[in-house]
Amino acid sequence: MTIHAIRSAAGSSVLAGGLGGDGLRRLLETSAGAEQPVSVLDFKDVQLVTASYFRAAFEWLWGRETCPVIANSVPDVREEIELALKALGLRGLFGVLRGSELTDVQPAHLEPAEAATYSKVHQLRRATAGDLYRLDRRVQPTAWSNRLALLYRQRLLQRESVGRQVFYSVCGG
Repeated sequence: MTIHAIRSAAGSSVLAGGLGGDGLRRLLETSAGAEQPVSVLDFKDVQLVTASYFRAAFEWLWGRETCPVIANSVPDVREEIELALKALGLRGLFGVLRGSELTDVQPAHLEPAEAATYSKVHQLRRATAGDLYRLDRRVQPTAWSNRLALLYRQRLLQRESVGRQVFYSVCGG
């Protein structure tokens, strides 16, 4: 897990404008190092972030092999981030970071089928499409596989291939 202290990295509690976001993006890309399964964006002490700043600074993370988790955002910041994600056609995970422990990770604004799939993976901790089929036979294994792959592409689940099986788990435990 990589933790990015956004307030410290940005140098301000007010994050506005695409130009400032570009500067933070370059800094984060330079310090990103090896790909980690989870990238925590710790918004502790950030009071405002605009959609243009968020897009410029963080959109690139959804194209990497990591699960971005927005942590410790105040309600106004979370609302603006959710609007930015929706405008970009992305999904987001929100959680709480205390020290180096990430808890209460939950996705925002999922469709019912996505929410049900996420919930089942969360319940099992680690699951294949076959595991979900055994849990709920109303949905065929291929449909479970497609749902899991979609949640992975949206960076809401982690994926691990073991032989011919593909296991999915929630990001951040």
